[in-house]
Amino acid sequence: MELDQETVYKISAFEQQAGELEQNIEFVEKQIHELNQFLESLDSIAKSKETEMLSSLGKGVFVKTEIKDKKLYVDAGAGVIIRKTPEEAAKIIESQVEKLNELKSQLISQRELYAHAMQELIRDIEAKHNK
Repeated sequence: MELDQETVYKISAFEQQAGELEQNIEFVEKQIHELNQFLESLDSIAKSKETEMLSSLGKGVFVKTEIKDKKLYVDAGAGVIIRKTPEEAAKIIESQVEKLNELKSQLISQRELYAHAMQELIRDIEAKHNK
C-alpha cells in the first residue's frame, strides 16, 4: 500500500512538532534543575556563618569576597537592581520554578496530543490497508 502525499506530510509534521516539544521539555527541565541548585546555594548562604566566599565572575573564574551583610542584589530587569534577603530571593526563584513546572506540564500535554494524533493516523492507515 502506498501512502498519499497528504498522509506523509501529516506524519512528518507530527514528528517534527513532537521533536520540537521534546527539545523544549528538555530545556525547561534543565532550567528547573539549575534554579533548584541555585535555591540550595541561597539556603547555604542564609544558614552560613562564614564571612568570606568565592564569587563567580563567570567562565570558571572566581574571586574571594567578604560578606558584609546577607542582602543580595537582584536584577529586576530593565537595569533595575533591588536588594533582597536570601529568603526573599528564594521565594522569587520558587515562583519561577513553579511557572516552569506549569510550562513543562503544558508542553507534555501538547506532546501527548501529537502522539495521539499520530496513533489515530496510523490506525486509519492500517484500517485502509486491511480493507
